[in-house]
Amino acid sequence: MKINIFLKLVIILVARTITTNAQCSTNFTYIGTADTLIFTNLSTVANAHFYWNFGDGSGSNEFSPTHVFPDDGKYIVTLYGVDTLTNCVDVKESIIDVTKPDSLACNIFFTDTIIGTYPQTTNLSTNCSGFQLNCHVFGPAQNICDGFVIGNWGPSLFIHGMQATSNDSIYGYRIYNAYYKTLPYNYSSTTNYQNCSANFEYVIDYQTNYAVATFTAMNKNATNYTFYITGFGNPISQSGPSISYNYNYNNNKRVSPKIVYLVTTDTVNNCTDTVAHQILIKNPNYTFPINCAIDSPIQSQTAVMGANVQFYISASPNTNFQWQQDAGLGFTNLTNAGPYSGVLTNTLTISNVQAVMNNFQYRCIVYNGSGGCLNTSAPASLYVPLGIQDIELVKIELFPNPASSYINIDLPANINNATLTIYSLFGQQEFKTIASKQQTRIEIEDLPNGVYLVEVLSDHKVGRQMFIKHK
Repeated sequence: MKINIFLKLVIILVARTITTNAQCSTNFTYIGTADTLIFTNLSTVANAHFYWNFGDGSGSNEFSPTHVFPDDGKYIVTLYGVDTLTNCVDVKESIIDVTKPDSLACNIFFTDTIIGTYPQTTNLSTNCSGFQLNCHVFGPAQNICDGFVIGNWGPSLFIHGMQATSNDSIYGYRIYNAYYKTLPYNYSSTTNYQNCSANFEYVIDYQTNYAVATFTAMNKNATNYTFYITGFGNPISQSGPSISYNYNYNNNKRVSPKIVYLVTTDTVNNCTDTVAHQILIKNPNYTFPINCAIDSPIQSQTAVMGANVQFYISASPNTNFQWQQDAGLGFTNLTNAGPYSGVLTNTLTISNVQAVMNNFQYRCIVYNGSGGCLNTSAPASLYVPLGIQDIELVKIELFPNPASSYINIDLPANINNATLTIYSLFGQQEFKTIASKQQTRIEIEDLPNGVYLVEVLSDHKVGRQMFIKHK
């Protein structure tokens, strides 16, 4: 999402008008900035009934509505006009790009193209470090994050989207930003307005604690009407040409998708029909949650007696840290005393490791100072090999040092198939491989400039060597 509140709405990529009878014609224009559009109905339809579908899971029966879109995206806005006496039907649709101002730096965006026979999704999001990006399809379709497969679409609009989410130990899964796109569809005016059609209109009235969604069948000639409200286990059925349902707000989501079905039976024409609509229930009370996401788990460490060791955690910006230790009696907070330092930062340093610390566990609490969120990392262990029978220190040779593009590592003859790991000084693993030769060459061009530790482990033997990466 863009930050600049003066960003204008990028409009009109494609417009298509479907005319089934020259006696009536639907048309519209629109103006506005950001996510709010004012639509002007320019249709010429006698005995008119109009229905707008905004392509974001909401509709309107107003002649010229004003609409606020739920998030950034590309929406197919459709106006249906019906002459209620002659049954003349005309449909106009227009694809609209919406960019709304936001206070978050994370800009969610994706594009799609046809590769073979399937639309493929490409993630073009920027500034989204610390969030998980997930793509999804609302409605009966299959989806994977590097593309989506359109299944058996009904005569309705469905939404594909990408979301920036996080997961913490208090609020669980939460959606921060989203980008929606209504998928192409083939809408038949004959099927969706005449005789057995189960097409229906919907309007959503947002109250203080819930949204009242009203669904009304377009076909007034059917004998029986049954609406099915889904998303609550077994579908909730209600009968009648018009029904209402109260949706409670989801406090952890700005927009929640719901699917509603209408099944009609027409005994005069001896036929039935089923239509599904996707609706999005927006939470007007939603505020952006504070993010305490942990980007990667803490790595366990091995250190010999007398050495220093570090545990590192990567988490969201502007969060606080508290490291804890479990010495066998449960986790307790650490303080900057004795061998411990950096206990309130993202890097815990333990100096002069002792044998008694073998199998101690460490974890980090990531939290917001105002109490907005709190997240607890999975624990990691400290291994301190005990005695000469458990570990043998060996010497390894490393050259060149400093190095710019590669390093050579010479191993002693008594080390075979060793695990070779490169760590940053923050304890973060940068590279790992199995060294099966006595001399191993490692490419380091992609490493940032700095000081690194090479560790070689084989059976009960360990060797370490520092090197400087400098271009």
